[in-house]
Amino acid sequence: MQPQKKHRSAFELIKHSWRNRPSITGLLVSFAKNWKTRIAALIIAFCCWGIVKTMEKTTVSISVPLELITSEGYEAFAQTTNGVPVQKITINILCSRRGKNALRSVDYKGKIDLTSEIENIIPSYQLNSKENLVYTGPAGNEDLYFIKSMVPSKVRITIDKRTYKNLPVKVVVTGKPADGYIVSKISVEPPFIDVNGPSTTIDKITELKTKIINIDGLNKTLPKEIELEPVDPGIVLETTKVNVKIGINTSPKRRIFEHIKVKTLVSQPSENFYLLDPPDVKVLLEGRDQIIETTVPKDITAYVDLENATAGYSLLIKVIPPANCNVISVMPSTVTVKDNILQGTK
Repeated sequence: MQPQKKHRSAFELIKHSWRNRPSITGLLVSFAKNWKTRIAALIIAFCCWGIVKTMEKTTVSISVPLELITSEGYEAFAQTTNGVPVQKITINILCSRRGKNALRSVDYKGKIDLTSEIENIIPSYQLNSKENLVYTGPAGNEDLYFIKSMVPSKVRITIDKRTYKNLPVKVVVTGKPADGYIVSKISVEPPFIDVNGPSTTIDKITELKTKIINIDGLNKTLPKEIELEPVDPGIVLETTKVNVKIGINTSPKRRIFEHIKVKTLVSQPSENFYLLDPPDVKVLLEGRDQIIETTVPKDITAYVDLENATAGYSLLIKVIPPANCNVISVMPSTVTVKDNILQGTK
């Protein structure tokens, strides 16, 4: 029976509290008694919170360009101590929350004044925020920021004379055309490009290469705009793109033509009339299918030059093929000059 009594007492207590709860009107009356003090305390609390947030410090990292200033006719470029090119630096800035919102990466730029230097290598140049940073942001905001560090903190600087050079462009091709086709011609525009940069670097470069062009399975001429392969970051190119045209034609056909009579280039007086041994030759020609098929032996001229020749001379045979055909071989390639016995007995 005891536990039941305690249970009823707790229930009665809750019931009593609910019946005697303060009304909304009572709460308003209670708040109204000291409303000025209460509102003032609330305003002060908000102000204190705002001041704390404003004074709270944070670190912001921004990336800014690094400019190397040299005297006329010279150029400089920076690298990390590991040899990685440096064109931008990272600045770690300590500032307040309010200062963070006003900070912009365009408000700073890095600079190194090398106008008093000539050809030189500075193996370890220590970056300094006072000497190597320029603030370009709104006036009065500079005091909101404190430069904690710069990355990289040290750079290797090379100073060299600027030189100019006109370099040829080499088209780099991989793969092969479709069966029955060949690359007939490769052209590039412009074929030469002006470049400038440090003389020690420029002197090592003999040509500019395009990025690789894949012609696998190609069966027609390919016009293409292609970028050049990157070169040293210290070198400036007149253009970084070229127009390439890769001509694709059907594979040439070969055909042997027999009994091509060998002619003489100069006329022979009757007293010095000679024979050629052999009197005719075979000629292997190469050309486009249609041209090779329509060519006949009379379209091919084979000759030797008999000027100052005498019996026993061995002369090289020259051949003039039809247009758009190439001579692959002449069999035999030479003829021997012999006396004409019958002509000599007359």
